[in-house]
Amino acid sequence: MKMMFETKYMISTEQQKSTELIVNLRASRRSLRGVAIFLIVMVTACTADSNIQAPDHILEMDNVTIHSAEDIQAADTLKLIYKQSYGESDDVMFGSPSFIDVDGSGRVYIADRQENDIKVFNNEGEFVRTVGRSGDGPGEFRQISSVLIENHSLWVYDNNLKRVNSYDTETGHYNHGSRIAVNRSDFEDLDSRYVRGIHRLPNSRFLIDFLKTEMPENVTGWETVQNRSSFYIMNHHGELTGGPIFEKPSSYHVMMVAGPRITGTPVDFYPSLQVGAAGNGRIYVMWPEHFLLEIYDERGEQEQAIYYPIERVSYDPAGSFDGEQNELTERARREVDFPAFEPVSDRMLMDDRDRVWVSVNTHEPNKDEWWVLDLDGKLLARFSWPSDEPLETVRGDHVYTKQTEPGSGLQNVVRYRIQIGRQDA
Repeated sequence: MKMMFETKYMISTEQQKSTELIVNLRASRRSLRGVAIFLIVMVTACTADSNIQAPDHILEMDNVTIHSAEDIQAADTLKLIYKQSYGESDDVMFGSPSFIDVDGSGRVYIADRQENDIKVFNNEGEFVRTVGRSGDGPGEFRQISSVLIENHSLWVYDNNLKRVNSYDTETGHYNHGSRIAVNRSDFEDLDSRYVRGIHRLPNSRFLIDFLKTEMPENVTGWETVQNRSSFYIMNHHGELTGGPIFEKPSSYHVMMVAGPRITGTPVDFYPSLQVGAAGNGRIYVMWPEHFLLEIYDERGEQEQAIYYPIERVSYDPAGSFDGEQNELTERARREVDFPAFEPVSDRMLMDDRDRVWVSVNTHEPNKDEWWVLDLDGKLLARFSWPSDEPLETVRGDHVYTKQTEPGSGLQNVVRYRIQIGRQDA
């Protein structure tokens, strides 16, 4: 894991005074190096350990299924077979492709966070149109943070403008915009929270993740602060339909005193809550200190929990800093309360074929191991994949990744066909 120090980073909320961060401590467990693109990928490193015992707090949970190392070893193999690239032509180039979704006709919608628009391609990879543009007006964007397809509508969440724009998938025309949580003043708990994430639920509803950071009163050195998320359900009019269905620890900030200011930054060497929603309305949550997947219904009632025994990777603070070594980096090395282990996982994706995709940390540099589970937590398949080509979306029998060209830094999106065992997904 490496850290980089930057300057002038701002965190703001609607109700809370902005806190200026003059230091941005950014952790990245894997540096981006040139790695060959494997078009066919097989399972490699074994992460299961038959000697690992589930912690007591997991054993004491209700409705928990404890899987064995043998269950991990029994998982099938998975191959990703190259099919199509998007954004390689001179006519269409991406600034920063990120959020991706696919409609029922096979059209691919790719958010370009640098250009603040959505680029649409047909199933053959041909450019169709651009949806939206940079601005504050109706149908425009300042910071695209999510792209979701529901029936014949494209929903795009803008974290800066705090609204969801809706477009017709057949024409690309703007339908309407809705503020996020237009009735948030009815909920006192939301006064000091901001939106961390938005997830699609059935029937044009959304699961909204509201995060709160508890600012410490007296900070004398580097101090680790845990954030918490409350989850609400919102209808397509932007109205919250009731109070929070559940609350969870979600992430960490590291705070410090720098002159007259209290500064801080999010860090990813600590666990960060991973959340997804399935097409049946079930909500999947993982707090990756361990491989523990919790499943909730829309009322916030836990239905079951799934545990797999995997070897945790020790965190080594000695390799935490990248770039120039200075007084600030040395102070951080001495005073930051580093964890003993790296998070077990750092990504979770929900596909539209009733599967959960989880990225599992391994001992191998520049490589992820992805696990594919069914909605009841059974491990179906696992495979390794270069970490510098992150999986962005899984739709139908295809995976969509973001690829960066070495040297030029140009980015494009690549589609692969999924093959589990000898059968196509």
